[in-house]
Amino acid sequence: MMDKTSMRMKLEGKSLENEAKRLLKEAQKEKMKAKQAQKKGQIASARLFATNAVRYEKQAQQLLQSSATTNGYAVDVRNGAVAAQMFQNMNKATSGIEAHMKKIDVQKVSATRTKMNGLKESISTANTLLNGEDDLELVDGAEGLLEQLEMENMADVDLNLEAIPSGVPGSGYQQSGMNKRQNE
Repeated sequence: MMDKTSMRMKLEGKSLENEAKRLLKEAQKEKMKAKQAQKKGQIASARLFATNAVRYEKQAQQLLQSSATTNGYAVDVRNGAVAAQMFQNMNKATSGIEAHMKKIDVQKVSATRTKMNGLKESISTANTLLNGEDDLELVDGAEGLLEQLEMENMADVDLNLEAIPSGVPGSGYQQSGMNKRQNE
């Protein structure tokens, strides 16, 4: 949602831009009049029309600069409004957190946390005694290592297979050739 001031400034910038476009059209008309007057040999009239065209173009450029400046101010005003709203929201959130923190009994939270840590350690000890968790972790670790080594061995075999040149006659061709000679 845009605040009234920045909206008004944007509308003013748009109005200035439209006025600049109108002046550029007028400048174009004056150029055409100057061209026609020059063709007819009316040098004084052509000079007057050319002067008017230049004046309109300068005014249009000034209006475009003012429009850009006004639009920049509108953006700055909008950013300021957004920052102010964020500041208000942060103040509300901070005061809400402070109120909540005042309600919390830190000693009670600390006691509950200590109690939970003690229960967690008791349960962990019971699981270790019942399941032999240390042994299970060793077995799982060994299985993982064996799987990793097996994958590495398979990769080495694949690399060795790729190293064998393809298309070279193997020993089977040589033996069959020897068998043919012996049969002759």
